[in-house]
Amino acid sequence: MDTRFAISEYPDAAAVNRQLNELISKPIYTITDEALKKYEEEYFEKKCAKSKAMISEARNIIPGGVQHNLAFNYPFPLVFTKASGNKLYDLDGNEYYDFLQAGGPTVLGSNPPEVREQVIDLLNTCGPSTGLFHEFEYKLAKKISDCVPTVDMFRMLQSGTEACMLGARIARLATKNRNIVKMGGAYHGWSDQLGYGIRIPGTKFTQANGVPIRIMRDTQEFFPGDLDALERVLRFNMFRGGTAAVYLEPLGPESGSRPVDKNFCKGVERLCRKYGALLVFDEVVTGFRVGMSGAQGYFDCSPDLTIFGKVVAGGYPGAGGVGGKREYMKYLGAGLDGAVKVKKAFCGGTLSATPLSCAAGYFTLEEMDRTNACVKAGRRSSQSVTCPSWPSIRAPSATWRPWARCSSPSIGLSPGRSLAYSTPPTRERPK
Repeated sequence: MDTRFAISEYPDAAAVNRQLNELISKPIYTITDEALKKYEEEYFEKKCAKSKAMISEARNIIPGGVQHNLAFNYPFPLVFTKASGNKLYDLDGNEYYDFLQAGGPTVLGSNPPEVREQVIDLLNTCGPSTGLFHEFEYKLAKKISDCVPTVDMFRMLQSGTEACMLGARIARLATKNRNIVKMGGAYHGWSDQLGYGIRIPGTKFTQANGVPIRIMRDTQEFFPGDLDALERVLRFNMFRGGTAAVYLEPLGPESGSRPVDKNFCKGVERLCRKYGALLVFDEVVTGFRVGMSGAQGYFDCSPDLTIFGKVVAGGYPGAGGVGGKREYMKYLGAGLDGAVKVKKAFCGGTLSATPLSCAAGYFTLEEMDRTNACVKAGRRSSQSVTCPSWPSIRAPSATWRPWARCSSPSIGLSPGRSLAYSTPPTRERPK
């Protein structure tokens, strides 16, 4: 297995956060109405008419017209019909560079033939789902266990949200404690209890519309990167049911948008051992992206449970799972398993661990390992943002990537041959 990492040089997190604080304190520059209207007319109206027509119809039957939050676009979402490598093609035949990559799962690019051909062979012989055991369930679990040293055992689920839910249940059974603590601003899926303190630190329950406040009474947050703040919460919880688990996005909340110090995760691990809480690494974003052993390998940490998603199914449906140390994974014995006499965590899923998702995940990880994909992606990212011919994008952006000194302000898609969204053509500046 390739033991190198995508991060070539870890940044000074304090310096990055100072830059971010300075950035958000400055006035917001907006595109002028004239420039925006010109762009809408010359590109979207003239070149994307078929997308506009389909989305107009879709809005009559799909709320907002699309099913995925990441698919929303101004002035209307685009309809894509083909994806290959680093390119996307819309209904009108326009070509785009794909900076989104499905939100993270397609590290090898869209629809890689090395995986696609294996999946087609599976569909020809078995079909996508049987509800019974298939050899690729074992092969994928074994591959993940071989790559990530703390994963003695692995159970496949349908999403990272489900995996985060299940991690909390395991932690409560294993520790007999009640509370779940997370880093403010971090995202651990959209389940009721973990919808607390998402996006912006200190927001508590305010971002989780539709969730009764009382459901979050056993969830707390602490300020990102602040070990003293975490210890205060852990100490307080000793008198109100104890802490079952501390959840971390290891690079910092919101996929590292607010980076943490390189030694922070080790500090959290030490506090978890001190206060009897399980350490849960949410590696939905970082797993098989920072490296084949994940962020925990890079930071040399030993989480008790690890949450997986995205890459774990290679962009195919059913991407989620929980892996961890044997003493905690025993709470997940499926069905009538009686090997260990413990209460089993409440868990299910008709389409969990299908032959389709497990085969796709296995061959994706095998191909990534063979080609050193994580390291290559990290190097290419660093090269792209430091390229001297792109001076306009060398500035902090909304999404931080730890293997690059900065990121393009372009989020999502850019029309082919240009970075049309990277730098607005005209800006209004404060008078």
